[in-house]
Amino acid sequence: GFIAKHILSKEIKVSNLCSKLDRRYNIRGQSPPNWTKNDYGTFDKIPLGETHHLPDNYPGIVESGEKEFEKMSDGDVSVAIEILEEFARPNRKAKLRSVLSKRTDNLCAIFENPSNPNNVWASLRTIDSFGVQNVHVIANPESYVKKGRLLTMNSAMGSQKWLSLHGYDSEESCVDYLKERGYRILGASLDSNSIPLNEIDWSKDKFAVAFGNEKSGLSQSLLSKCDATFHIPMNGFAESYNISVAVSIVLTHAMTGGGMIGMKSMPADERNRIYLRWLLHSVASGEDILKHAN
Repeated sequence: GFIAKHILSKEIKVSNLCSKLDRRYNIRGQSPPNWTKNDYGTFDKIPLGETHHLPDNYPGIVESGEKEFEKMSDGDVSVAIEILEEFARPNRKAKLRSVLSKRTDNLCAIFENPSNPNNVWASLRTIDSFGVQNVHVIANPESYVKKGRLLTMNSAMGSQKWLSLHGYDSEESCVDYLKERGYRILGASLDSNSIPLNEIDWSKDKFAVAFGNEKSGLSQSLLSKCDATFHIPMNGFAESYNISVAVSIVLTHAMTGGGMIGMKSMPADERNRIYLRWLLHSVASGEDILKHAN
């Protein structure tokens, strides 16, 4: 809205607009933008890290919405759900619980330094449609020559309100977080050691599938931390698929191969936190209702 207001009215030149954006969002140099919480306690723009080993010279990094919900006690979450359910329509509550019962945490996605917001949005819609709940985003500011591209990518990520988005500023923090939770890391790559997608046994383990930047692919740092790499066989002249298409193909293979086993492995308290966040997105003035109830 800030950009459209000035460009459409032609009140200022583009050069002045860039200067204002620099001051407002601090996007020039090494300082990433500082985003604030919306009315739901989540973030409209995905943060660059979830307090995962962020360097001291990156001011303005805020905790993700997922972290905010983690701070609540199990009892507070249950009480909040009970309060908000009184204001939700029966068919809406049934829809939320139905979708939640089909969500899986047996499979999750990793995006490393994505740059095209359209591809990001299409990928997130596909991930939501397949029932995958968790998406992990590595957004290292040093990998973005044009800071405005990081800005628009963050906006595309944050516009998806039904997924659990986890942000990191480095490959190490992301991989450590996932491996501590029992995931094997699969990297999409055309390297000589990668195996065809159809050779993966999706029913054997919990997998985190990593997709790289649209132009450069996965970094060598992340590839070195992958348990295995894979490629999608192609019969034409093109060497790779659009990332959103690749996500669709991979999830289709995972679904038919037994990789979507539901949320049986997810603790009940985590499921409740997801359900609470969805209720906040579904009940008008939900946060005000909870504040009124202390």
